Amino acid sequence: MIRYVSQKQLPLEGFDTPPGMILDPTNRWVKLRDCIPWDELS
Repeated sequence: MIRYVSQKQLPLEGFDTPPGMILDPTNRWVKLRDCIPWDELS
């Protein structure tokens, strides 16, 4: 597997969700995340 780190990629720090925050299940990005075969891609 090739590991590439983009210089333009934002760090994950600062993207934490507040405790108890629930993503809207009707959000299109939330729906798309369920369509991606994450286990096959890893």
